Amino acid sequence: MSIWTALRRKSGSRLRGRLPALLLGTLLAGCMPRQEDPQTLLREACAWLWAQQAEDGGWHSQTHGILRGGQALTPFVLYALMQADDLHAPPPGRPEAGLAFLRSRISPEGVLGTAQPRVLEYPNYATSYALRVLLLAGDPQDSARIRQMAAYLKGQQMQAQRGIAPASPAFGGWGFGETNLQPGMSGHVDLSHTRKALQALAAAGALDSAARADAALFLRRCQLAGAQPGCVDGGFIFSPAVPGVNKGGFRSDCGDTLLFRTYATASCEGLLALRAAGFDSESPEIQAVQNWLARHPDWGRPGGIDPDDPAQWHRTLWIYYLWVRSEACGSADPGWPQAMLEQLLRFRQPDGSFFNPEGARNKENDPLIATSMAVQMLARSLQP
Repeated sequence: MSIWTALRRKSGSRLRGRLPALLLGTLLAGCMPRQEDPQTLLREACAWLWAQQAEDGGWHSQTHGILRGGQALTPFVLYALMQADDLHAPPPGRPEAGLAFLRSRISPEGVLGTAQPRVLEYPNYATSYALRVLLLAGDPQDSARIRQMAAYLKGQQMQAQRGIAPASPAFGGWGFGETNLQPGMSGHVDLSHTRKALQALAAAGALDSAARADAALFLRRCQLAGAQPGCVDGGFIFSPAVPGVNKGGFRSDCGDTLLFRTYATASCEGLLALRAAGFDSESPEIQAVQNWLARHPDWGRPGGIDPDDPAQWHRTLWIYYLWVRSEACGSADPGWPQAMLEQLLRFRQPDGSFFNPEGARNKENDPLIATSMAVQMLARSLQP
């Protein structure tokens, strides 16, 4: 029995719970051109992704050299395909090959992304998604490996044992997973890596109270909770530790205080990170960011990013914005599937893949990444 088949059998009740949504998708399909039917789009996107799987079981970027080894891409693609497992059957043997690729490259210390010494493939990102994939696969042979991966991710949080003081803007967050950082050095720390590590650890049941408390401090800093009165708007910036990665520019309404402008992709990440860190839905932090997102409802571009900015980040982050907003806000916005689909279709290619030609800086110009995000959005739109 394949792991995907076992997953389907274990989640039979989940599939039955989706039937109303699947029926709704079928009804919607009758109201739109065939090529815009979400189920058809999902099936063709999944088929395209499976067709890109290499003989070694992994997925390898043909666009970005740092992702050519497949360690960071493979768990991301597999995780996306797992979200559609009730809606699209994979080719026989392919899921097992993908899982075998991951297992063969996870180090004894539980790290994925360091198998090639001269190329570091985003270890914290890769390990976070690989951990979630193995948890979904549910194979007992992975139990010890899962514990090691969770322990690795916990050790990557910027805490006192790494020489990071609570006063540091990086404290409580996660970064790339650089292997050459000395005690007291934080390197690149941002909200996206923090969110993915928190979600993986929460899924593994490995997020203890100390990690939650320290993560909360980092998340509050991203939400500008420490700004002067009148300058807190509830949204998020991307990083208080690496100023250059914040894409909203600076605010001009805070007097002499130099603050970054909050924006939608970071705010969606922040909402997801708060949930993963255990914040209650009625907490001031979650209420504030939900209010911010309600004030910026446009699915056409990420609010808070100036469209006249020469960097044109609102075009570079287009698919990523749709992806992270669908996960963060879908339950609060009943009309989101159609709003998302209207935007997503502009990136669809004739072969069923997705691609943002202006997304090189965010790697959305890699169809493996863009299509994996599209698969997750489409699968989510067909769920209750």
